[in-house]
Amino acid sequence: MFFLNYEHIKKQITDTIASSPHKNNRFYSSDYSDNLATDSFTGFTKEFIPLFSQLDWVKMEIRTKSTNISGLLSLSPSSNIEIAFSLSPQSIIDLYEELLDKNKIRVIKHQGKNFRSSGHLLLCNLFGLDEEKRNEVILKLADKGISTNVHYKPLPMFTAYKKIGFDINDYPNAYNKYSNEITLPLYTLLNNEDIEYVAAKINEILN
Repeated sequence: MFFLNYEHIKKQITDTIASSPHKNNRFYSSDYSDNLATDSFTGFTKEFIPLFSQLDWVKMEIRTKSTNISGLLSLSPSSNIEIAFSLSPQSIIDLYEELLDKNKIRVIKHQGKNFRSSGHLLLCNLFGLDEEKRNEVILKLADKGISTNVHYKPLPMFTAYKKIGFDINDYPNAYNKYSNEITLPLYTLLNNEDIEYVAAKINEILN
């Protein structure tokens, strides 16, 4: 889902700045999506880089795991706009794949002959588990200090979609993929000891 009501968003930005002109305003983009990755068809940078270039006392940070910088190259740089890249090394993913129990866990494929991901998320499916059992695993990992998540909840399960007639029972493949999915920690500061700990604990819980 893409929010392309740019004029409304721009007005909210300028209204926010106007309501607190003496504060160090800083705006973040891409907390819940990657605006740079989708820039080729949303035109995000062409809409917002010029806006913030004019608002040179306000900071803007675009967070991304994408190398899609074609839109940026056509625009003039501005000292108040930052591009924050976060690209997870393949070596982290490789070590996870080596250590996780392949009989219990399937890791989404991050690279192949003709493709390679940025390593944005380590999505895994836990064989033989339903949603309730998957959630129990998440809680047990939390007890051991390991934060995990679920990406992504199918749209028909959201209230707004239910209200307009969507029913998750009509999308069994989406639900089955979601019901036993878990996202393990994946970021650049993970060291081998961290990965070994996470892998050992989830293997222990599943066995």
